[in-house]
Amino acid sequence: MTRMNRSVDELIRAEEVQRETSRKSGRLALREANFIGAVVIPEYKLLMCSLPKNACSVLRMLMLRLREEPHAHWSANSSLPHPSREQIRSWNDRCQQKRAHVELRDLPAMEIERIAKDPSWLKVAFVRNPYTRILSAYLEKVKRGIISVGRATADSSFDFFVDELVARRSLNEHFRDQSDMCSFNYVSYDVIGKIETLRDDLRCVASALGFLDAIDGGWSKSYPAGRDALLEVSTSHETRASDRVREYYTDDIAAKVYRRFHADFEAFHYRPELPGTSEITQS
Repeated sequence: MTRMNRSVDELIRAEEVQRETSRKSGRLALREANFIGAVVIPEYKLLMCSLPKNACSVLRMLMLRLREEPHAHWSANSSLPHPSREQIRSWNDRCQQKRAHVELRDLPAMEIERIAKDPSWLKVAFVRNPYTRILSAYLEKVKRGIISVGRATADSSFDFFVDELVARRSLNEHFRDQSDMCSFNYVSYDVIGKIETLRDDLRCVASALGFLDAIDGGWSKSYPAGRDALLEVSTSHETRASDRVREYYTDDIAAKVYRRFHADFEAFHYRPELPGTSEITQS
């Protein structure tokens, strides 16, 4: 990741100059785009970036739980009662609400800079293979009629959708380059986890900060029956895109996606080949 040579104050001033132009052209303001996904959890001195189509709902449910359950409960000697069905439903319902989180972009410039430069804060981002991320966004957002991309609508083929996608630089956050969000150009992240290895990567972070129990239990609405671990929770956003790559991609479509999102492939060390049963080599 490259870092900016100017201060966050200079960055924000430059963004504010462009804000009116961005608004008039219908594009998201630069400040909004750059900082999308970055959420702070002061109780753990944790900055975590979870982007749309990158297990965002699950990660944001976890963030809500960490903020709303007392920090002391996660000590090694504590016995934490299982959350009620109402609590779990509330985390699920509110996880995507902006006001439910403390977003980095909403903080004063000096506070952003303090967090970005403070080595005692753990900074974690989760990224995804661009091939499966784009397919998942198509299956959930476009095919269900939630979002259109140019002329691509719910009736459009994946090939036509990709043509419309690659023809545009300004995109909804579900389709935008991951390297253009999370404030990657300012924040030096300690950990860049991958959705393909989410279970191991997230457990590593949770173990380091002392909330492993919040990953392993407390998520079943029918406790003690049902699966209780965070990553076994089903959400309405799932598309199983990783299992459907060969169904939708041809070599030609893959080449288009690779060229358009080359920055993400390079920045996060994803291979240009279409993912198979084991999606990615670790690097």
